[in-house]
Amino acid sequence: MRETRNGLAGRRGILCFSADWKDPVIWAHYSDKHRGLCLGFDIPDEKCKRIEYATKRLKLPAKPNLVDAEVLLFTKYINWAYEQEIRVWAALNTEENGLYFSYFGNKLQLVRVIAGASCSLSEREIMGALEPQAGVSVIKARAGFKEFEIVKDKRGFPKARGDVLGALPLVS
Repeated sequence: MRETRNGLAGRRGILCFSADWKDPVIWAHYSDKHRGLCLGFDIPDEKCKRIEYATKRLKLPAKPNLVDAEVLLFTKYINWAYEQEIRVWAALNTEENGLYFSYFGNKLQLVRVIAGASCSLSEREIMGALEPQAGVSVIKARAGFKEFEIVKDKRGFPKARGDVLGALPLVS
């Protein structure tokens, strides 16, 4: 099993997603305590698989086969169920400084960028980084008022000083 894992690790990887971006625990764990970004993708159903959550460890067969390996790769402890995790197998085609990357191509479409409640990036900065991407919506998130959830901030992004003053120079 270890040999198989090590052989696959140099050629294949797993991209992990959550089915929902509104859980505050996910933001705390994976987005630098609400200071980061959430990238929302459209993923074709045939390219992804939902995680199964279990209360007990799975038994490793004496001679595991590919089906056994897949079951192991797509099973996690029940306490992780809040993540609503979805995984995608990906070919690792590009290596840079010991890190491997996969080109998404048409398989995964970026459709939304959500800035965390404590994210310091402006809407303009995020849009500038997305310039080659057409049709991607950008929203600012905040904590829910009545529920433990993250929601769209209807006020949008805080206005930057240059946005409020326009192109007028500051005079002291």
